Amino acid sequence: MLIKPGLMELTRNAPLKRQLSKFKYNCELFNALLKKERSYPLPDPEWSLTIGNKEAKNVIVMITNPHCKYCTLAHQHLSELLEARPDIQARVVFTDIFERGHEHGYSVIRQVMALNETEGSIKAKEALALWYTQSKKYLEWINIYPVIVDDKAIDKATKQAQWCNENRLNTTPQFLVGGYRLPQLYNIKDLQYLLE
Repeated sequence: MLIKPGLMELTRNAPLKRQLSKFKYNCELFNALLKKERSYPLPDPEWSLTIGNKEAKNVIVMITNPHCKYCTLAHQHLSELLEARPDIQARVVFTDIFERGHEHGYSVIRQVMALNETEGSIKAKEALALWYTQSKKYLEWINIYPVIVDDKAIDKATKQAQWCNENRLNTTPQFLVGGYRLPQLYNIKDLQYLLE
C-alpha cells in the first residue's frame, strides 16, 4: 500500500500535536503564565458594557474600537465563549477614538452605551455584533437601533476612554483575564478550556 507524503506527515505529527495541546491547555501552566503578565485594575461595571453572567467571578475585559477590523472576529469569539461558558462575565471597553478622526466611531460608542442604559446589555451586545458584521454602515445601523444619547451615555464612553488612556491600553482587540493581559500564546477561544 502506498501512503501519500502529506498523509504520512500528518500521521507522524499527530502525537506531537497531542503533546503540544496537553501542554497548551494545562490550567496550571496557563495560570502561571497569566500571573507573569502585567495586571490592570478592572474597569467598573457601571461604565463598561457588561455582558454574560454579571455575577460570574471569571471576568474577561475586551478593549475594542468600532473601526478595528480585527475586532470583528474577536467579538464573535467572545460571544461564542460566553454562550459556551455561563460562568464568565465580559466587560467591553472602548478606546478613545474621538480624536483619531474615525467617522461615526465615537457616535457608535455613545449609541451602544445609550442602548445599554435604556434597553439593557443584550440589546447593546446585539447592536455591536451587527455593527461589526454589516460593513459599518452607520446610517443603516442607527436606523435599526434608534436611541436618544444622553449625558449618561456620553459620560460612560468618556470614562472608558480615560481608563484605556490611563492604563495605556489602546491596542485593539486586547483581552484581560481577571485583570491580567492574556499571554500571547493564547487567544480568546482557548479560554473555554482554561478557566476554572
